[in-house]
Amino acid sequence: MPASDAPPLQPAARGRRTVLIVWLCVAAGAFLLHSFPPGASHFYPRCVWHQLTGFSCPGCGSTRALHHLLHGRFLVAIQSNVLLILALPWLVMGSARWSFNEFRGMQQPTIGIGWRACSLFFALLLAFGIFRNLPFELCRWFLPLSE
Repeated sequence: MPASDAPPLQPAARGRRTVLIVWLCVAAGAFLLHSFPPGASHFYPRCVWHQLTGFSCPGCGSTRALHHLLHGRFLVAIQSNVLLILALPWLVMGSARWSFNEFRGMQQPTIGIGWRACSLFFALLLAFGIFRNLPFELCRWFLPLSE
């Protein structure tokens, strides 16, 4: 049977393939991040906001934070980007839930995030971005470390 005449994949089989590809990419990214430190490797993307303004955006230090976390340096990871580290359990649980539903061929539940939750999220990002750039000593804890 030619490839064009092959029957389409069932939703469960398509979901399993998608989950496998996504988690293989995550594993490859984790291996790459574990093996090559962001400060010493030049193939990681640079923050355009930081290059243009000199200020740290809410995402600055995320790559370094994940690198330190993969090496078991939790406190250094928090200092690199505390917002990412605090959001990581939520992101992992959401990814696990998506993977389970997709693998089983179940319909993905609607998230149901309203405008208030989105506004709160963006306000938190904005406040974190402003706070980490203030010139006070307390705020220096939230600046990303440079390697």
